[in-house]
Amino acid sequence: MQCIKKAADGILFNLGFEIPSIAIPIVHSIAMQQKPMFMLSYSHINNDFCDKILELLDQKIDLFNVWIDKRYCKNSTDIWESIAKGIKNSDLIICIRLSEYLTSKACLQEIIYAKDRLNKRFLPIYLGKPDISDWSDIRLAEFKYVRFQNTHLKLDERKVEEFLSRVVESISSEHSTQNNITIKHHYTPSIFHEISKTEVIRSQTISQPIETVNNKNKPVLQ
Repeated sequence: MQCIKKAADGILFNLGFEIPSIAIPIVHSIAMQQKPMFMLSYSHINNDFCDKILELLDQKIDLFNVWIDKRYCKNSTDIWESIAKGIKNSDLIICIRLSEYLTSKACLQEIIYAKDRLNKRFLPIYLGKPDISDWSDIRLAEFKYVRFQNTHLKLDERKVEEFLSRVVESISSEHSTQNNITIKHHYTPSIFHEISKTEVIRSQTISQPIETVNNKNKPVLQ
């Protein structure tokens, strides 16, 4: 089949026809593409509140994967190595920034590694009224955040909607554009169609009347 196409291209080239190139969209389903990974960074003291956030994220599991230590570090022989890989492979770090988070050296190391070395994006989750600025505010000041008002009661539906909207918005455009890619393919028109057009042109040219000049009646230039 490829040889026939090359032969047809050669004939068209010899006839002076340009082989057009048309754009054919190729749509890839999300299931065929690698989903983005979001990491949940938290202090284990805030495990109950973390479970609520994790439950919200699991509602959108068709759009992204969630990395959390309780799922990915169970059988790990080196927890820090697993956490480092989780940070590196994540497109977004969702950090539950409560008071216990600020005093955790492990959480501090995660932020420094993710932000200062890998330049990762963050979605901070705050709780209650704004407090005095600290080291995390300096490093995370450029990112949008969500502020909940409580950890023990049912989460505010408006804040839940805001949080999920922020998460979905943060999905990298790189992943979204991969789901609809347009590439160019060469399309070779039918060789018989092009030849028939050539014959029509020739026949039209031949059928046109040819004007004759009677030299006898033509005046002689002086």
